[in-house]
Amino acid sequence: MATTTNNPPVRMISLRELERKLGGLSRTSVWALRRSPDFPAAVLLGNAPRYIESEIDAWLLTQPRQTAAAA
Repeated sequence: MATTTNNPPVRMISLRELERKLGGLSRTSVWALRRSPDFPAAVLLGNAPRYIESEIDAWLLTQPRQTAAAA
């Protein structure tokens, strides 16, 4: 008998979607983040980098927060 798993589908996002998800950061700022060792690595599909959305969400939760008064 075959075993099945109920893993949710993995959602991949494009570089443009990543920029929007990161609050509309500039392409240059996103490029700098992508070079950071703690930022989730891209998955290449053909020549296009894609990011696993759940990894980006998890990374965002680890980032320090600022209050509006401190910003």
